[in-house]
Amino acid sequence: MPDMPDRLPTQAHLLKLSLRGMVCYALRCALRVVHLTKPDPGLHKKANACLEPATRFCTASSVDDIHDAARTAHFAAGHAAHIGAASPAGYASNAASGSAAAAGYAAFADHTRDADDAVTVARAAALAADCAAEAATDRVAAIAAVRADFEKLLELTGRQAGKIGVPMDPGEDGPLGPL
Repeated sequence: MPDMPDRLPTQAHLLKLSLRGMVCYALRCALRVVHLTKPDPGLHKKANACLEPATRFCTASSVDDIHDAARTAHFAAGHAAHIGAASPAGYASNAASGSAAAAGYAAFADHTRDADDAVTVARAAALAADCAAEAATDRVAAIAAVRADFEKLLELTGRQAGKIGVPMDPGEDGPLGPL
């Protein structure tokens, strides 16, 4: 994406990642701004409740753990569906959880998977990035950080597009480094 240095990755860009890569991208976006929800303890609790299952989805190694994290993410995103009205940072967290729920559906659907499943994950991940950039104090720095995450995730998961992908630690100790 050297041709677009001041823009967020698009859904088309995100579709080049594994499903877990997209969730990791959304989660990192939300992690950068979730602290902005602290003035409202209820909102902060809901936002963090959305991030926990998305994190478990990214790091889970067994099929059962992946499925459980996706189910929990679906419940968390549904339970906190209205947090966007209160805060773009809260909505970024909800979108991260929504991306994990959608990725779990895409990975474990009983029907033949088609491109729509991955597009749903990419849409939720792109929404998390948009909300995080809107909430950030320094939009230029936020976009640069998100783009750096995308480039690293593309390097790590680009050959796994459309698949669940390998487990990955989205935290600062993982392969993506500091937030």
